[in-house]
Amino acid sequence: MASVWKEDCACPKAKKTTCRHKPWKVRYRGPGGRGGRQLEASFKLKDQADDFAKKVERDKAVGTYIDPKQTGRLFSEVWEEWLSAGTREPSTYASYKSTYRNHIGPVFGAMPIGAVTSQHIADWKRDQDQRYAASTAHHRMVVLKTVFRYAHEMEIIPRNPALSQRQRGRATPIARQVKPTEIPTTGEVEALFEAMWGPLRASIWIQAGSGARVGESLAVSRTSIDAVPGMLKLWQQLHTHGTNHGKGRGVGFKDELKWSREARMTPLSYTVQQAVQRHMEEYGTWGEHGWLFESPKFRDQPISFKSYADHWTKALVNAGLEGSGYTPKSLRHYFASVCIAGGVPLYEVAQWMGHKSTRVTEATYTHLLADAHLRTMDAVEVAILEHARTVMAKPPVVARLDVA
Repeated sequence: MASVWKEDCACPKAKKTTCRHKPWKVRYRGPGGRGGRQLEASFKLKDQADDFAKKVERDKAVGTYIDPKQTGRLFSEVWEEWLSAGTREPSTYASYKSTYRNHIGPVFGAMPIGAVTSQHIADWKRDQDQRYAASTAHHRMVVLKTVFRYAHEMEIIPRNPALSQRQRGRATPIARQVKPTEIPTTGEVEALFEAMWGPLRASIWIQAGSGARVGESLAVSRTSIDAVPGMLKLWQQLHTHGTNHGKGRGVGFKDELKWSREARMTPLSYTVQQAVQRHMEEYGTWGEHGWLFESPKFRDQPISFKSYADHWTKALVNAGLEGSGYTPKSLRHYFASVCIAGGVPLYEVAQWMGHKSTRVTEATYTHLLADAHLRTMDAVEVAILEHARTVMAKPPVVARLDVA
């Protein structure tokens, strides 16, 4: 059992209430009975010492005791421990470092991790929600929660203060609604295709015709195309943390796709197939898997995002779309909007685009369904008419008269 006693200081009696000493001592053992490490804590008041002694024994009894030396560790130290645990892609590691440096570290880094409360986290989350897009703030909150979950599971803190963070009132949208002005028309996509630099031209319809992200489209290879007839296998993406071998900024391919973390298949329309086939005939492929798009400066090197962005900007100007605000992601929006307008079920659109569920697809695109209520009305009317047609097709029932 924990023991409490007073170890008086040498300060004059008149100053004891304001001196810096903590005369009340608690001596106790950590978990493990007699084999537990002997520890000691000091307090200003007897009530504080008594409460601590009771809490220590209660926590040991229910298995929630945590060494105070662990809870006193700085958040920054625990963050580094969490970050170094396991293996991560270089791009993921760089993203976490940037998130900590700019958003998490300045608030929590110098705090003892055991001193972080739910209120601290709620205040930080509120600031993030007000200053950044919902998806960005959500991603940072997920990272912070993961660190605290790690600290709790590793018995660094007795309880996880991030668990109490719930959406209050109306839920924050997980994705931003795309405005109709952000979606190019089919004619504008064709104009961009014709205006794009030849060796990158096929990337326009790969994105607009399959919903591939720009990083996924720039990693398309012969292996991607030959995997399943009529389908495009998206299993790699371009990232900016590759080995450059002295060839400009480092870029490379990785097999882990954004968000979904796994390969996906998407239909390969005839127009996309023709654009890809024409590209391979005119420009060939390169590398182990027969990648389509190569750096314009260095052989056997992927094109960088910056280089692609420069060619995209020139294509906008040449297509007469300067000032439109279109980005490569606009082509992905085009794919989604065309599918939805064509009546493709949302769960299929979500699958082709690599969304984890239809929630993101719904939040981003369903407001484009301006005539959805009309289709629903038509569907009900068709059901009623079909029922009426069935009833009318039945032979009439003639009443039988029994003659005595």
